[in-house]
Amino acid sequence: MIDTLNMIVERYDVGRDFDPYSVADYIEVTEYADNKKTGRIIRGTLNNYKVAINERGCIYLNGSITKYRNGENSGDALTRETTIEAVQMMSDALHFDVAAAAKVVRVDVAANIPTLQPPAAYFQYLGNKSRYKRILQAETTLLYKTAHRQLQFYDKGAQNPIAQQAILLRYELRLIGQIRRQLHIAEATPTTLLQPEIYAKLIQMWGDEYRSITKINRNNTDMEEITTFGKWKETYIANLIREAGSERGESALTAAPNLDKKERYKARKWLTEQLTQDNDTSSPIEAITHAINAVVNDERNNCRAGQ
Repeated sequence: MIDTLNMIVERYDVGRDFDPYSVADYIEVTEYADNKKTGRIIRGTLNNYKVAINERGCIYLNGSITKYRNGENSGDALTRETTIEAVQMMSDALHFDVAAAAKVVRVDVAANIPTLQPPAAYFQYLGNKSRYKRILQAETTLLYKTAHRQLQFYDKGAQNPIAQQAILLRYELRLIGQIRRQLHIAEATPTTLLQPEIYAKLIQMWGDEYRSITKINRNNTDMEEITTFGKWKETYIANLIREAGSERGESALTAAPNLDKKERYKARKWLTEQLTQDNDTSSPIEAITHAINAVVNDERNNCRAGQ
């Protein structure tokens, strides 16, 4: 669920004797700059991460923690456990404790949602969101933004060669700046954000932000138009599923704890098919809502198991 993780490290948060410029020995340096305007700056890369060190003793680490761990063409964002592993990899590479010393200034929570239609086809069902500006970018990306928070929907399969055979809607929640205030925490270090209860709060926020978007139902079919028993039965069942909603469907799955992983997958697939079938009785966005609710529930359960 964690993708972009931008951080700032200040010298004294590592240790009184720490020399920030020593980090240059462990990165691929791409630029040395020294002028009156910027002072002495060293820029470079650590895998995909952009690294900058200035003379005030600050180290800037900007990039995707997913790509850092899994490579450029990685698919799904990292789980809590794999994010912890990735931060530890970075600490080992830079020779100081990034998890404890760094301050997170941006964190993206993301997941890929399999869809039956191209992702852009679902944008028409996502309406306005209170206090957010809705921006459709070149008909391929839908963005909601405020000063410190963004939601973005786009076609992940089109951007990722590994995922091109699948149709994937990428949904990202981006917290940009004021992380402590947004999450109501004392400090925004990787160690803090990856505590089970704080990570679960991030996942819940990811789901809640999606659910607070106004959904547009473009269904115009009337039951009076149906002339056969088969169509009436199909429409009636679909109406019941729509009225129950994806949350009720997920609750029904939770009430069946003896379903193994394979059977649970089959049940979720069936629910998704029922929510997306072309019977003009339910909005296709219900399938997205169902999938997002399932991701939130799974990740929160994983957090409880990891405590």
